Amino acid sequence: MTDAGNVPYFRTISLEREPTWTGLTVRQDLLDESGSGIDGTEVETYDEFHDMLVALKDYSGKEPMFLTSTAGIVEVISVGFGVIEGYMNIDGTAVYGPAQEGWKEYVTLMNQWYNEGLIDKDFVGHAKIENMFYDGSFTVMRNSWTSFDYSETLIGEGANIVGVQAPVKNKGDIRTMAYNSVSETVLGGGNATITYNSEDVIPLIKWMDYFYSTDGSLKACWGQEGISYELDSEGNPQWKDIIYNNPDGLSMGNASALYRVGPIHPKLYDWKTNITPVMSEKSKNVGKEIWDRNYEESQTFPAVSVSAEESTEYSANMNDIKTYVEECTAKFIVGQMDIEAQWDEYIQTIENLGLGRCDEIQQAALERFEQR
Repeated sequence: MTDAGNVPYFRTISLEREPTWTGLTVRQDLLDESGSGIDGTEVETYDEFHDMLVALKDYSGKEPMFLTSTAGIVEVISVGFGVIEGYMNIDGTAVYGPAQEGWKEYVTLMNQWYNEGLIDKDFVGHAKIENMFYDGSFTVMRNSWTSFDYSETLIGEGANIVGVQAPVKNKGDIRTMAYNSVSETVLGGGNATITYNSEDVIPLIKWMDYFYSTDGSLKACWGQEGISYELDSEGNPQWKDIIYNNPDGLSMGNASALYRVGPIHPKLYDWKTNITPVMSEKSKNVGKEIWDRNYEESQTFPAVSVSAEESTEYSANMNDIKTYVEECTAKFIVGQMDIEAQWDEYIQTIENLGLGRCDEIQQAALERFEQR
């Protein structure tokens, strides 16, 4: 619902919160071969994570950690310092992550790891690709829970990929915000509207509303009972062989698309459609048992709404701020900017680019959201 009290569109609503769906992974098979005795699933702190990276580097002689961000912004690492790239809700106050002391701690750590050869030295130019994880060129990277089994197949016999939690400063610390847009909110992707001059508003509303019912949700997410899915003894839907082992060689996504509505169609969404009977227990449980092990939601910024005028002003300022933050973050990490000597200059420039006004806009939007 907007601040004006309107529901602007139909949107996908999740049946339940999905556990974190992407997180850090390590080639445990190579970690075992290193003789370090380190179990990636038990790594909790930055110091332990550092020891794991060192063990892998000493064994392979290669930079162990692949970075997907050309700016060096890896929120799965930064959340342990209590910051992400965007805004956070700190006890009802809108706070911009890259302007906080935690961001300084983050770039300081990444600079240390960069100088020690523990992270991809070419991350700014992205000269390397994720497939190098499979041949052992990289041994630590982010991955989705649905990709574990497939990734191990690509690596070959003896492969063992395990999840690693987002590291924190001290054992027992928790992360209080999502790093991949998975939070307590039940809204998902996909939305639809009905134009104001439509002659068929009522039938269209009924059509959209149907997919929020139990029957409609099953059809939208699972397809046709007895063909694409069946109910188990507890009444839970399970894919049939035609989906996860398609006789025509179709991928699971393409096979299921023959029987259910498109992925962006608004509906009551069941994330368990990603689970297949042949999926390993490790893959199915990594989100809950590893990636969310130290996670208590309290500071993720909600999906607030701003006015058209506020949006124009905010975007103009934040686009410049974001560009500057990404440029400086990369330079801090690779040593082109001195963190201690130039940090105050960095903060002052962000403020000069209009951070204060952005804070005001986000704070007002947050307060309106909480009042709703």
